[in-house]
Amino acid sequence: MVFFIHGFDNETNYIVRSTEAMQANFDDKKPDKVLVVPVDWACDEADGPLGFGLLARKNRYDEDQTSSEVAGSALWKLFSGLKNSKQTLSLNVIAHSMGN
Repeated sequence: MVFFIHGFDNETNYIVRSTEAMQANFDDKKPDKVLVVPVDWACDEADGPLGFGLLARKNRYDEDQTSSEVAGSALWKLFSGLKNSKQTLSLNVIAHSMGN
């Protein structure tokens, strides 16, 4: 199982397309062996109401940092639950543009 976590300022359609492409790549190499799971946390998209100018971008980034912390906490609970379950899953994470 591969969890794909996107970074700041990514639109949902990009995440879906990227997940589909990753899944296709895995299926080419190992059919039915890997499941790619998109993790779409609540970041503000560029075309949203604050999507104009540098100040708006800074405000969106600050809001998204808070959203990422909430989503990260929930994801940690999910990972911990999966790890503590009786299932023998291999958990992997692909994350990009997650800040410094």
